[in-house]
Amino acid sequence: MNIYLIVGNGISLDFINFIQKNDRIDLNNLFTNGEKVKWPVSNGFSFLSYRNTPSLWRLGARPTCSPGETFKIIQDVLTCANVFSLIEPTKRARFKNNIESIYLQAYNELVSYLKYLLIYYNELVKDDDYKNIETWHWFKVIKSWYEDSKIKNIFIVTYNYDIFLEKILSKANFKFTLNMVDSSVSKISIFKPHGSISLLHKNVNDKDAFEIKNTFEHVDAKLDEFSIEYNNLSLNTTVIPLIPPAGRSSRFSNSWASTIRNNISEILKNSDTKDLLYMAGLSYWYVDREEIDEILTKINSEMEVILINPKPPEELLAVLSTIFKKLSFLPSANEIMEI
Repeated sequence: MNIYLIVGNGISLDFINFIQKNDRIDLNNLFTNGEKVKWPVSNGFSFLSYRNTPSLWRLGARPTCSPGETFKIIQDVLTCANVFSLIEPTKRARFKNNIESIYLQAYNELVSYLKYLLIYYNELVKDDDYKNIETWHWFKVIKSWYEDSKIKNIFIVTYNYDIFLEKILSKANFKFTLNMVDSSVSKISIFKPHGSISLLHKNVNDKDAFEIKNTFEHVDAKLDEFSIEYNNLSLNTTVIPLIPPAGRSSRFSNSWASTIRNNISEILKNSDTKDLLYMAGLSYWYVDREEIDEILTKINSEMEVILINPKPPEELLAVLSTIFKKLSFLPSANEIMEI
């Protein structure tokens, strides 16, 4: 039997709440604390500022933005980037001087900002914060799966860029692979189709050469050009493997993201009626649905499905009840241990 676990931002929010640092780490409002994020070159603060991210700033991005205001700005930026990515590269020149290109430059700023925001948050979580991790309900669940001899594989698909889950597994000495970058055989396989701050591209530039490009064209990279790094996260790499929230990995010509999606598809093809699918912390906004729906339509529809969410999106419930006959709902991970 295999376990399939699809998680969104909710599981990271749950962890931050568990270690009682939600007053310093805000994963709901991505512009909060933007003034505290260090600019790589000078090592000074205020990454999110008119000086360093002028296009985002002109669009209204501020550390004081409400969650709704932040989401609206990010949604507008990503909507423009999603559409622009469909235009043939040879036809993009006519948009060079178009005033709307502020959204495309804001996209570049957003990708760089998100990388260093998550690095900043990662540094706020100290080793002592993991000392009682055995009591966290999600740790208990994964531990029970890991130690169960009846469970052959645990496949985790997460849309989070942070590395909290990976660090938790490492501290527990649970062997895992990430995006199948290495060839080791592990019971736990983690896939991050939207990227991760732990993916390090082989081309590392001098720290003082850091800059945010002023063109929408990007340098593509294959997945085998990346290594996994959990310590030197702030290195100035040629490629930043992140697709912002509300971005669709299938829209952008990122070879690394395509390979991860293909790897997920191959695993789903082998899903069986005896397997279990757990879904937790997913928003199912319209911008996220395409990728989630792709998984739901490829996985075996006869398996048992458990949705974990205190307030599950009605649209997601409707879709799941249409595709799967064996659908259950749980308010939190605590109840998994009681099944």
